[in-house]
Amino acid sequence: MKVNPNFIQAGYFIRTLLANNIRQIIISPGSRSTSLALACISNKKLQCTSVIDERTAAFYATGVARVSGYPVVLLCTSGTAVAEYYPAIIEAYQQRIPLIVCTADRPEHLIGTGANQTINQRNIYKNHIRYAFDAGLPEMTSAYFSAFKKSLHEAITVCLFENKGPVHINLPYKKPFEPHEKTAEISTTLLQSLTANVSAAISKKNAPDKKDLQRAQVSLSLSSRILVLAGPGLYTPKDRKAIVAIAKRLQAPIFADIGSGLRFNGKKELHIISHFDTLLRSGKIGSELHPDCILVFGMGMVSATLNRFLEKLQASRIIINPFGDRIDPTDNKRIIINAKPAEIIDDLHKNDKAATVSNVFFKQWISLNAAVRDTISGILPEGKLHEVSLSNLLIENIPENSAVMLSNSLTYRVFDDFAEPAKKHITVYQNRGASGIDGIISTASGIASVNKNPVYLIIGDVTFYYDLNALLLLKNARVPVTVLLFSNGGGRIFDVLPVKDYLDSVGNFFRTPVAYDVEKVVSAFNGVYIPVESFSGLAPALAEPIQKGSFKVIDLQIDALFAQQTRDALRASCSPRIP
Repeated sequence: MKVNPNFIQAGYFIRTLLANNIRQIIISPGSRSTSLALACISNKKLQCTSVIDERTAAFYATGVARVSGYPVVLLCTSGTAVAEYYPAIIEAYQQRIPLIVCTADRPEHLIGTGANQTINQRNIYKNHIRYAFDAGLPEMTSAYFSAFKKSLHEAITVCLFENKGPVHINLPYKKPFEPHEKTAEISTTLLQSLTANVSAAISKKNAPDKKDLQRAQVSLSLSSRILVLAGPGLYTPKDRKAIVAIAKRLQAPIFADIGSGLRFNGKKELHIISHFDTLLRSGKIGSELHPDCILVFGMGMVSATLNRFLEKLQASRIIINPFGDRIDPTDNKRIIINAKPAEIIDDLHKNDKAATVSNVFFKQWISLNAAVRDTISGILPEGKLHEVSLSNLLIENIPENSAVMLSNSLTYRVFDDFAEPAKKHITVYQNRGASGIDGIISTASGIASVNKNPVYLIIGDVTFYYDLNALLLLKNARVPVTVLLFSNGGGRIFDVLPVKDYLDSVGNFFRTPVAYDVEKVVSAFNGVYIPVESFSGLAPALAEPIQKGSFKVIDLQIDALFAQQTRDALRASCSPRIP
């Protein structure tokens, strides 16, 4: 029987995806990927989305995967299109976001010959990929498909279970790419075997090491001043509840990074310390209120002040995450337990001695945090816009059960420093894996394409500029998207870093004001533009309805220098003392 070999391979690939409940395919147009693209588009069980440029597509896919929890397939043509995926793959690798990256390729014999759109794509992402294989040109033989099946099954098993994150499948194809062009013979027996039912991947995840658990139990039982760190991460609601429950049992304060989502978990938890950065700027607090054991959840915390404090500590670390990742740049003694928080809570407490826990340590942190909170609440939202009041005013006005995509750089830091816990459920998304400012709008677009509730993107003007082409996706989102744009001339983030002493002579290389007409850009993509220059204008702008096929950009006009002075004055006014 004569067939097009590209489509026989594609058919088996798609059946394997469906067997594993993988249905989202993000396709960027290209010639070399034609066969697999046509096969995916024609299968009604798959949900195919066209995203024109590959960098946007890859970040978009990370947003989809974060909401769904399932791998998303990326498909592109050969050449530099493959390299455009790389920034998002790095982010997915760092955050363990499941992606199946499929890159069409030219036949191997063309590499290095000067053939058009041909580069060496084999394992091109090798430093930031969990598994990779080259499929070779499709051959209609049992040996070829035996090897292809094995590698494909392994890739999906790794991506879903064993070592969650992005995997790469390089797929060389030769012409013809269209299904009616049949160039190879296949036996009926082989064809029938390839169309038979495909088995799903099975989890092979190992249970936590019992010795590590015992060591953690002993460490906790010997500690009287325990601190919980909740960094940004892909927590489930059960995980967040488990972290709070562990802290309550241990009478431990929780330093909750804004990206952890613990500040907006349905109620104001007493154990949540939101102003640890401001507090730790006092050297006295750092020296007198130090823990002797630290429980670490999620990724690294954004606060540089906190990280400097942690570097000086001799406290033991118990690091808990599903894959046993080392989330600790120090050389201190650590125990790493590969489990989700919800899976480990009871095991951690089998031998703890609650009576030894210092209630004073916990109460001091609660009292100090409350003092900073009272100071912030005393700053009325009036006059010029600044991030201290904006961060909390935005959270107050965002509806229950909304999703917030929080941009990197200064925007993330001011929310981490000043946003108070709120008695509402808000899901916080972030790109803190590699902390880049590229692909933020694209990621939010992916989140909005599958989310059930409204999405709010909080972003700085430089980060917005980096990803303007992704505005094309916002108008097609499943739910309304509101962009809260901090127009602060780049935020002057380098003015708070040590290089600030040199900025008088070289400031134009570090300060990043961007001169473009935001209103015209937004209008070009069919968005609604609303400028806001005062705090009183925020609530009406948020209430403005979004029409189907559009999105809204609220342009918050912020004087960066004034905002920086406001933050500095607040921190100085706190001047906390240990009770």
